[in-house]
Amino acid sequence: MRFDLWVFVENLVVHMFNLLPLVLYREGWQGLVSRSFCALNPMFFFQWASFICFYTAIILYIIFRPVNISPAEVVLMAFSFLLRQCVVATKYAYMTKPELEERLSKGATRELRTQQEVITIWTFLKKSTIEQQLHLASVRKKIDLKRYIFEVPEREAAEYAETETYDSRFNAFNIGLEILQGANAAERKTWLLLLA
Repeated sequence: MRFDLWVFVENLVVHMFNLLPLVLYREGWQGLVSRSFCALNPMFFFQWASFICFYTAIILYIIFRPVNISPAEVVLMAFSFLLRQCVVATKYAYMTKPELEERLSKGATRELRTQQEVITIWTFLKKSTIEQQLHLASVRKKIDLKRYIFEVPEREAAEYAETETYDSRFNAFNIGLEILQGANAAERKTWLLLLA
């Protein structure tokens, strides 16, 4: 995997200021749809709502200077907005050129989004999607993750003796699969708790 700094900067600027003319010039109408700038889906409403609320809050703060809101709170709000756009820009920066071109030619279909997003809070990832991502990472790095075996000593604890499910041999591929599935589940539960 390669991080493209120029792609990161370009996408950060595009998503910080919703530069629709630039996207339209560089990527055409499909680029606007792919980035959910002009597509009727949940991300479209979230993206525009956060953009409008952020800049409206900044403008109102500059005009009225409310005494009950400190500059530190405004800076923290701006940092949060910037951080969210950095996550989006990072996703694009790690995509290969064929992946970026495929996104524009086919559009951001549900299937393509599922293939390109590894961690998402909206849904639980399918095991097949994680396996595909790990396989692609293995091919790109020229490493056979299934070849690397980790072995741990046998455990004689009663819980393992009763269930007989304990396995002392693990390969790197399966460990990666378990980590990503666990991270996805933990992130989703955290967000659900925060929203509750």
